[in-house]
Amino acid sequence: MRRLTGILLTLYFRFPGVRLFLLMILIFIVFSITTVILFQSEDVRTDPQGWERAKLISDRGIESGNPAAESRGNLIAVVYEGAFKGMSGIYASVSVNGGADFIQPVKIAEYSTSINKNPGVTISRGGEIYVVWNILSEDEANGAIFFSKSADLGATWSAPEQISFGMQMEILPVFAFDEQDKLHLFYTAYRDRIFNLFHSVRDEGMFSKPEAVARFKGNIKGAFFPAVKFHKNNAVVLWQTKEESYIDHLYFVKSEDYGESWSDVEKITTGKSNNQAPAIEIHDDIIYLVFMNNSEKNWAINMLRGYRLGDRWDEVPLKVSATNANCFSPDVTMGPDNELFVTWYDLREKGSRIFYRKYSPRSREMLEENKLSAKQTPGRNPVALGSGKKLLVFWEESGNITMNHSDIFVSSPSVVSRTHSEDSWSRETAAEITWKKPFDESGIAGYATLIDKNPDTNPTIQNQRYDASSTLITGLDDGITYFHIRTIDGAGNMSRTVHYRLQVSSNPLAMPVIVSSTHPENGNATATDAILRWAVNDTRRLKGFVYSFTKDTPVKPGKFLDEFEVKFSNLEEGIYFFNLASVSKTNQVSRISTYTFIVGREGKVDPEYLKNIAKLDLEDKKEHAAVVKVSGIELVFPFGTLNTFNKSSFEGIIKPVNITPENIEGYSVIISKDAKIPPERINLKSGIINITGLADGNYTIAARCRYFKTINGRRTFYWTEPVYRSFSIVLPPQYSPFDYLYASMKKRIGSYPVTIAFVLLTVFASAAYRGYWRRIQFFLKSVNYRLKYYF
Repeated sequence: MRRLTGILLTLYFRFPGVRLFLLMILIFIVFSITTVILFQSEDVRTDPQGWERAKLISDRGIESGNPAAESRGNLIAVVYEGAFKGMSGIYASVSVNGGADFIQPVKIAEYSTSINKNPGVTISRGGEIYVVWNILSEDEANGAIFFSKSADLGATWSAPEQISFGMQMEILPVFAFDEQDKLHLFYTAYRDRIFNLFHSVRDEGMFSKPEAVARFKGNIKGAFFPAVKFHKNNAVVLWQTKEESYIDHLYFVKSEDYGESWSDVEKITTGKSNNQAPAIEIHDDIIYLVFMNNSEKNWAINMLRGYRLGDRWDEVPLKVSATNANCFSPDVTMGPDNELFVTWYDLREKGSRIFYRKYSPRSREMLEENKLSAKQTPGRNPVALGSGKKLLVFWEESGNITMNHSDIFVSSPSVVSRTHSEDSWSRETAAEITWKKPFDESGIAGYATLIDKNPDTNPTIQNQRYDASSTLITGLDDGITYFHIRTIDGAGNMSRTVHYRLQVSSNPLAMPVIVSSTHPENGNATATDAILRWAVNDTRRLKGFVYSFTKDTPVKPGKFLDEFEVKFSNLEEGIYFFNLASVSKTNQVSRISTYTFIVGREGKVDPEYLKNIAKLDLEDKKEHAAVVKVSGIELVFPFGTLNTFNKSSFEGIIKPVNITPENIEGYSVIISKDAKIPPERINLKSGIINITGLADGNYTIAARCRYFKTINGRRTFYWTEPVYRSFSIVLPPQYSPFDYLYASMKKRIGSYPVTIAFVLLTVFASAAYRGYWRRIQFFLKSVNYRLKYYF
């Protein structure tokens, strides 16, 4: 060891090139470690946008493929084939939280054959998971169907059990539960010199005798790869049929009695091209069928729609894939946004990649095509399904089963108002609105809000930050105003709009307008039955009416009714007074409308009599001592019930109490750390306080109002008592432009740490080899000498 050390030291000191080489290696190691530590990215990147990071479902080291998946609520089961140390088997992974986590994969069965086993899975309403697959002999001359089930959410599985009906080549099994929670088996078997499609139902632990689903006319080679869906009491089956000419076409049957009887076979594709690998979804009694077609010399993904559950089909299919490269293994499911989601893999890039495209049943248009598998590794055999508010896609990638789930949904905020409860009316013209931020995996980026009179407006522009939780709306008019708000998450999704109603009735309603078809106003009529009708201009704020009906002398209204018509019968001769006032939903009474008429007399009402009657004060006054109303003001700020505020600038409202707005001269407002009495000097004319530039700390706002009253034709001025409002300002940390520049550089460099390290190392090596290193050394020695000389 000492000898080796001596040789290395000799080489180091005798040969400058060795020293330079070792120095470069040392600098490279130190620089690389420093770069990774300082500039590694801490951001969660979503690529493509709207999808989270992919995760492995299968165990590493197990060569996995041919996935199948099914969901029932938040219960998701994924089955696939796996090979390890020369043995292949059927594996299952289960999630009970909508795909957020999967339990450790469980091996259900193990076999020595490597031929595809075509596993499938289905879930009952009670949460039982059934897995089915087929086993082919090495010479593919015989086939058998096996199944296993789990009653404990995938923790344990029953021993594999063979399903045999004594037919030759029982293969390609499909399990499906109907709406009655009965398990159905569809499979292909060879009988009567044809591969036909058969159906059996499991009842009381036994499968019934299978019956042929399809009865073909003509020379057909076989029926393969069935796609099955149950919808209400209907069963829909589509499959790929090999015809006499060895061209593949798609055939269809359906049952309207849970599979007890089947319709005639219908061929739904035509032409000389092949149609293969059908997959179906049902929405609003329309069957959406996606399949492979090679009419343009390459394999493309097409879609056909079957209306009224297949009574009529499109004559021309829709083109789903938008590439000339070969596309394979299509699948379709209904997403949580009520849009169809079609997946496949194709060869447009180097290796195979997973692509998807959405179709909107509402607008009947295909949306933009996107790539899902972002890694530069081959992806095959995608399977898509919906679970709650997520879309999940499983596929085979580099010998593993990979899953990715969508982020296409964000919840709406929950909105409340302390001043304006929903579905109730308020006299307040300023509304304090608060909302609670919903949880979202990609984070909340902000909110889009809008205020108008339209109940269906959807705001589309973000105008509130992610940390906003309240707002103050002032100057509300009488009637209904809507506060619209949507959440925007980190993936750019917008939530459903919350339309919060602000119902304001700050002023009394107008006097009702009264008419009569039997007795003209202030006129004479001989009819002893009187019918009176009335109208009011704003029925939204209307609660009802109060009225009085008297003879000879009017009295103030006191009886309540909520109709627009009243009838009085058997009236005696005389003058009658009908007094009516509107009552708003905030219990404000309008001015009284009086309707006068005469029964049994000729002529009209004496004007002098009406003039004397008009002097009577019929307005609502209490007979007891009047309550003295104290004049004052209120401070309305956007703090709600909180004592802290996270902004340095905001707007407040001074609300007069028992003061006519026209009589206000102005306000005296003072902001300080302590409560101080505002001086009797006007420094604010309007009732809006604009506060800016506050730092962290505790503050108190004090205000008082100067107003006047007109007494004997002269104005007398007064000051209200001071009112106070205390609060605290806690601002978020402030960053300088250099901090933002540093964060931006860190993010960019963190995205390419190896590239940056390589570039800087290349620059350093170039400088060293071209002689700049010696110049740098000389400069450093010169600086060192000067420092020693002067100090």
